[in-house]
Amino acid sequence: MTSSGLHADGTLFTVGGHYTADLHRTPAGWRFGRVTVSPVWTEGRPPALSAPKTVADAA
Repeated sequence: MTSSGLHADGTLFTVGGHYTADLHRTPAGWRFGRVTVSPVWTEGRPPALSAPKTVADAA
């Protein structure tokens, strides 16, 4: 499976890999449990990581 993202400057970042998910059938339909992504290859400049949000940031 692949996923792509577009940077503000118009350049593209793409990652391909394996996705594993736990699915659970409920009366309301299928629901995801855990999803694991195992990247195999990338192309382009990865997005910059931002600092984790804290409870104080939400206030």
